[in-house]
Amino acid sequence: LKEATLPSIELHLDCDCLVLPLALKPAEEFKAAAALLHQPLDKEGFLQSANTRHRLTGSPRKGIFFAGTCHAETDPDDLNNEINDILSVLSTESIDRSTDETQIDTGVEINEKKCAQCLTCIRVCPHSAIIMNNKNRPQIVPDACFSCHLCVASCPAYAIESKTLANDQIAEKVKKDKKVILACERSAVLAASRLVLPDNTTLIPIPCACRISSDIILKALLNGASKVIIAGCHEENCRSLKGSSAADTSVKQVLSIPGMDGTEVVWEPIAANETKKLDRIISKV
Repeated sequence: LKEATLPSIELHLDCDCLVLPLALKPAEEFKAAAALLHQPLDKEGFLQSANTRHRLTGSPRKGIFFAGTCHAETDPDDLNNEINDILSVLSTESIDRSTDETQIDTGVEINEKKCAQCLTCIRVCPHSAIIMNNKNRPQIVPDACFSCHLCVASCPAYAIESKTLANDQIAEKVKKDKKVILACERSAVLAASRLVLPDNTTLIPIPCACRISSDIILKALLNGASKVIIAGCHEENCRSLKGSSAADTSVKQVLSIPGMDGTEVVWEPIAANETKKLDRIISKV
């Protein structure tokens, strides 16, 4: 019997003898540890969300790693393998830093003249990569930043600017009377790479679906896009955790505007191996 320990699932068995393994439960202290580390727990309460982008040992915060029973049931061999994986990552990063003294370019910068110090960026950053500096100004920590651009999309004062993916730069790529796909480079772009896109379709790669704000969608429509398709990771697979929900919220905001008929903009989660699904969506909308 392949038995999976799942909450609220009842199994009814007729047998003479039932042998069950000891069930490992998350420690009560994990909640406090997760809060301290600003990391999500998984559904069972262990110290790591079940996100394929960060499993087995990584996390949304660079420099935080998980090993052993803090994040899963683990035997001694698995634990040793996980520790070796972590040491390998740390060794590689150490070598990279020793050979390259240039600062990491996140592709994002904060314009202090525009910044209203509302702290929205600090609240929304899924990687805890924005801090308050000694001047009481938000500052990006390059070593922690994943360049997801959620801060760019969320800043109400437009004070956080993208060097290559500003709203106008994205809108300029939109062609009149064509469908436009704003596609996450880790999922939908890979799915589309195995397709021959129709002549009436333009694909624009983005670092994460959370880069898409309602402003970008509206600019695309104003520039003549016949349809706007936002395609990113499934929620549980988003490297930046919030990409799917942020994109969905932006789409709903646009569709709530009077005069929108509900068909101009769609949000679709697409995995890298869901080429056929993406093809159906392009053909349908």
